[in-house]
Amino acid sequence: TRDKMTWSKTPRILLVWPRRGKILKRKVDLVLLQRQGQQLGAQIALVTRDSQVILYAREVGIPVFANTRQAQRRPWGPAPVNRPGRPCFCVM
Repeated sequence: TRDKMTWSKTPRILLVWPRRGKILKRKVDLVLLQRQGQQLGAQIALVTRDSQVILYAREVGIPVFANTRQAQRRPWGPAPVNRPGRPCFCVM
């Protein structure tokens, strides 16, 4: 996932969590994704309904949305600078 994030040339990266995803279930995994986004100068957000992932994401400050449409229409919070463009969608 972190490798795919480096391909992005946008200021926002939306990670779409698989319905039965078993990967990245630990809080530290989300911290690493967030740090990768910061290194790229991009803000990350998640689309998931997994309650554990939502809890961890909120603890580390990653926005969470129920679907991609909601992520496109609602604010993500303060946007990082230096990278113009639209969100990149990454499916994990």
